[in-house]
Amino acid sequence: MSKLVFMVDSTCDVPKKFLEDNDVVVLPLNYSIGEEEKAWQCGDDEDFKVFYEKMEKGDLVRTSLVSYVYAYSFMEPYFKNGDDIVFLGLSSGLSSTWQNEFNAGTDLAKKYNCRFFAPDTKQPSAAAYLILKEMVKINNFDLITKEIDKFYKNVSTFFTVSSLSYLHRSGRLSTTATLIGGMLNIKPIITVTKKGTLESIGKVMGKNKSIQTIASQARNINKKYPDCIIVHANVMEDAKMLAEKVQEECEYAKIEICNLGFIIGTHTGPGTLGLCYRK
Repeated sequence: MSKLVFMVDSTCDVPKKFLEDNDVVVLPLNYSIGEEEKAWQCGDDEDFKVFYEKMEKGDLVRTSLVSYVYAYSFMEPYFKNGDDIVFLGLSSGLSSTWQNEFNAGTDLAKKYNCRFFAPDTKQPSAAAYLILKEMVKINNFDLITKEIDKFYKNVSTFFTVSSLSYLHRSGRLSTTATLIGGMLNIKPIITVTKKGTLESIGKVMGKNKSIQTIASQARNINKKYPDCIIVHANVMEDAKMLAEKVQEECEYAKIEICNLGFIIGTHTGPGTLGLCYRK
């Protein structure tokens, strides 16, 4: 019997309980650490601490692009069953993965006469989880396609990183800036632009100042949509501190702390700390 299927790829950092409670399907991306390659299921946090500790020790980590063929083969059984799919993936501004997923789903929906909706939300990680929560709440294909863009276009993400070297490795910082930043304990404050790309909007000195700066953004949380997500890469104490500061800035905020998954964490590094909400 056909049904509405909610599907995400594993760049969306959705907690395991939410996945299970709402029957959300995960299209896993591959990552490798050292010589070992694995498929990453978002919500699977069994090796969370070990992964980031290995990164800190210098183990080489990489991620793999989702190909059209892989996305097609993964989605086809659901369309073959006659299901309609609502899909969330990584911002097209950060990877071509979403385009391959979108093309595969569109072709399959036409082949099997089903419906497929995969908006390019221009958001990564836990921001996608925030959007997914709203989609699940609506739980109607037609209403989701009609209403959800009003929601995700007002989602904001701000984060900082523990080390600038990972951003440099991804081509977003010069070697000189990376070296000087590390020496001076400079923490960049980074946001996701309307194009779905990353942009530094400022630099502060030290961890505490970066936490306070991110927390100050909570003044813009929409009172009608008070849910906000704090995401972290193996720095739970920092996440708790940020949660306290966010609550001080916005007393009606409903805060949830989540782990930053391996796919996004590979490119931002251990110690990453962020906040997302609807403004």
